[in-house]
Amino acid sequence: MGDGDAPASRAPPSIDSEEAANAFFASAPPAPRLHETRGETSAFCVHHGYRAGGDGVGDRPIVLVTSGGTTAPLERSAVRFIDNFSSGSRGAASAEYFLERGYAVVFLHREGSLRPFERRLPSVAAECLENVRSVGASSILGVMRVVDESRGDAADDGPSNGGRVEAIPTAAQTLAPAVLSHLDAARRGALLCVSYTSVFEYLQYLREICVVLGAECGENAMVYLAAAVSDFYAPWATLPEHKMQSRDGKDKDGGNGSGLVIRLEQTPKMLGHVRFRWCPRAFVVAFKLETDPEILHRKASASLRTYGAHVVVANEMAKRRDAVWMCSLERVFADGSRAPGTVRELTRPPNERDIERLIVDDLAERHRAYAAWERTKKTRGGKEGEEGR
Repeated sequence: MGDGDAPASRAPPSIDSEEAANAFFASAPPAPRLHETRGETSAFCVHHGYRAGGDGVGDRPIVLVTSGGTTAPLERSAVRFIDNFSSGSRGAASAEYFLERGYAVVFLHREGSLRPFERRLPSVAAECLENVRSVGASSILGVMRVVDESRGDAADDGPSNGGRVEAIPTAAQTLAPAVLSHLDAARRGALLCVSYTSVFEYLQYLREICVVLGAECGENAMVYLAAAVSDFYAPWATLPEHKMQSRDGKDKDGGNGSGLVIRLEQTPKMLGHVRFRWCPRAFVVAFKLETDPEILHRKASASLRTYGAHVVVANEMAKRRDAVWMCSLERVFADGSRAPGTVRELTRPPNERDIERLIVDDLAERHRAYAAWERTKKTRGGKEGEEGR
């Protein structure tokens, strides 16, 4: 090619390539607490018996649960952004059941979304008959009362000589298990919460936490990717610094514009990087959500084959609270034996409040067997190496 020739055009990198991931991270604004989060995650692992470069055997398994949606900002000031409907209920419930199963939990969640144990608060007022309603909506404050310490009864107009706040009896019965579970997790140091807002922050935190878990916990770590990640985003370099003005748009003829055109790019797929680069020994669980069951199962199968997840939890939108499909290419047992890939349906029974309990029970058993076999392989490999010397 001569000096005056135009450069040959390059095909854009595959959205699941290392090049696409590196380009995304290089162009993203740095997450506000990235360094602190890495240190907190490492300290969390040490608290549970792990160490950097260790053998992956600690006091209990550790799971990273991602939860809630991500925003795709349309301005650097983030006045406007693209969002999704995720409230974080699946991630919050799953974190609770992982704690029940003896896991330590790193909870990477959208700021303002539901959190473990706190997720029950919005429904408590609606479940209690004595609650006070304001403007047609129930409030958690409506199931609380102030008790006048001097009189020993409720003081609707405020206590005359100090007082305490307590829940009404029916609310107290509902709240007690959540409060006790929260206090127990706090006492054991078993829950580390990290919040994010944008897709830029989420993916940076995800990478940092996975790298720490991969280095310190090995096969004793599980990555449970329940967050609803934005499929599209506007590159940071293309975003205006300040709030876009609604009347500043001009069309090509110089007249007043009648709309706004925004070019979005596809968010790079990071599942393969989680599985093979950031924490390659961890047990990785991905989620798929679709409205069409045929598309759902096809995409779940493709995700297993393309990105190597150990399990894909497939959800059909209309049934996601009552049924899921646990998809895997193979299942590893503690003795190293394997069963061919299956699609196992889990259905919530009428007496079970959350299907997440069934999901976590299934995954905890799979992870236990996987980790046991991986440790056995390392032990056998070490012995064989010593015998060969």
